[in-house]
Amino acid sequence: MRHSHITHLWISGVLAGFERLGLDVSALMEAESSLPENSGAAPNAGTMELGDARRLWHRAEALSDMSSLGVQLGLLQNQRASGVLMPICWHSPTPIQALRHIASFQNLISDNGVYRIREDEAQGLNHCDYVPSAHAVPPSQQQILSVITGTVLLLRAISPEDPVLAIHIPEGMAEGNISELLNVTVQPLGLDFSLQLDRARMHRPIVGRDEHLYEINLAYAEGMIRHKREGKSLREQVKQIIEQGPPALVSIEQVARALEVNKRVLQRTLAEQGSSFRQLKESLLKEKALAMLITQREDIADIAQTLGYSEVSAFHRAFKNWFGASPKQFRDIAMT
Repeated sequence: MRHSHITHLWISGVLAGFERLGLDVSALMEAESSLPENSGAAPNAGTMELGDARRLWHRAEALSDMSSLGVQLGLLQNQRASGVLMPICWHSPTPIQALRHIASFQNLISDNGVYRIREDEAQGLNHCDYVPSAHAVPPSQQQILSVITGTVLLLRAISPEDPVLAIHIPEGMAEGNISELLNVTVQPLGLDFSLQLDRARMHRPIVGRDEHLYEINLAYAEGMIRHKREGKSLREQVKQIIEQGPPALVSIEQVARALEVNKRVLQRTLAEQGSSFRQLKESLLKEKALAMLITQREDIADIAQTLGYSEVSAFHRAFKNWFGASPKQFRDIAMT
């Protein structure tokens, strides 16, 4: 099983969950060109770039009237969608070691963010903070909430006694609804998400674990994470070359020459990593367009020229295809 296979299982599970919650998946996937061409509503190959995954969640939030969409989705997720991470956690020596493995191998599933674990021996607590990855597209609170929900369910499943004492969430979220759904104390606290865990319970041995299965799956996951890092390095190199652009004008032939590889070798290697030149180029164009439009607030004509579009109208068409609104409409909505 390649790491991209785990990623697409997770994406497919998320889309299936949205559908079960009554969301129109075809509407969610509108203009989602980062998925494989023949993927349909639930992809069976490939991966989704971070910005596109976050936009998918933002669209889901806009289409749903559920204040706790992330919890509802997390409760529906099939644990098999986490691939090799599940057997590692089930057979870890202790829940705290399982949580450390989640923190280490989380990006086999998604690059959205990582867990940071803090020990508080004096208070008898473990704190587990969720740190979103930096990106031009801001993280979705509901997406993070779905990850938190999955982690809570897993820790309860493997621990001799429930170690989850409280969940800290950003202010303004539906704390009462979340608390009722997860049967846990929920406390609004600043802008971040974190878990407060009973340290003694997190260090108790997991009953029924198999050391042999643990070591086999751990070695397998370590191999996959190395493979993903190598692939990510290649994808970043490709995007860096495209960025030197102007991006819209850069061809795969130019990138292959810059990397001193055959074009078909580059195509095949990217495909093995669950990506493609078109996906990487479009992802970069989206990121730069958003950063220049919203963060830097540059003139639309200047953005089009910087990105390499021969006419502003061509940039308008591309932008509307990506985001369902013109650059001006998108900026007006973002600024209100």
